[in-house]
Amino acid sequence: MLGNLPHDAVAYLSEMETQFRIRGIERGVAHLVSERQRIVLRGGDWRYAQSLQATLDDLAPGGSGNGNGVRPAEIVAVAAISRARLALAMNEPQGALLALEGACATATAFGREGLIVTSDLLQALALEALGRRGEALACMESAFATAYRLGLVRTLLDEGEGVRALLGCLARRKDNAQDAYLARLQGMPLAAPTANRDRVAVAAPAQGSVALSGLTRREKEILGLLEQSMSNKRIALALNISELTVKWNLRQIFAKLGVSRRYDAILAARRQGQQTGAG
Repeated sequence: MLGNLPHDAVAYLSEMETQFRIRGIERGVAHLVSERQRIVLRGGDWRYAQSLQATLDDLAPGGSGNGNGVRPAEIVAVAAISRARLALAMNEPQGALLALEGACATATAFGREGLIVTSDLLQALALEALGRRGEALACMESAFATAYRLGLVRTLLDEGEGVRALLGCLARRKDNAQDAYLARLQGMPLAAPTANRDRVAVAAPAQGSVALSGLTRREKEILGLLEQSMSNKRIALALNISELTVKWNLRQIFAKLGVSRRYDAILAARRQGQQTGAG
């Protein structure tokens, strides 16, 4: 059983997983299952977490891809990261390191920077558990640098107290903005298990509705194409605009929805659309 876990978050993720499966968005399915597993592990339900890992492992080699292997490779990386998280929860840090072998390289090859951050964080936790503090801090520095550039918060804090402790061991920054960011991370409370990683819009339905209505017509068009898993280049071709314009609009969309990743923007938009329909 799930004990005191937030059942509504797990149920929501399950519902979204069903919708993504219907639409054939296997990459989205993998991320949703991984997020469910993270929440379950925070509640200590290893058996359920293991069943979710089995789902990811079954999904990983079967991704349909988009002709160049990007999607299956990302699914494999997500499955590996989740396997490492499960190993850490079961006090098997060496197993976590083995699971992460290649995951960061794959994420780097396809520009999945959020996965790179998570991989570095889990590797840091595993190294720290093995008493390899110097290597652990090197991984944490790498994760911090990328997270700062992307403006991530929950991605770091959702991995738990171990990450918070390692953040506290990092040296002060020479850059005042980075120092303030680090202090913010160290001072923020660890959230209870939630499905809303780095997502303000989904966490606050009332604010989310305002955020979605605040999008311009062009931003709504781009968000609609984003939901179809289109790349920036395909979106640009579809709307007869430049890729630079697409990127600029995506930054505006992310800011208005309170997210930092394409995947989170899709989930935020879908959740807000459901709330609007229900109203």
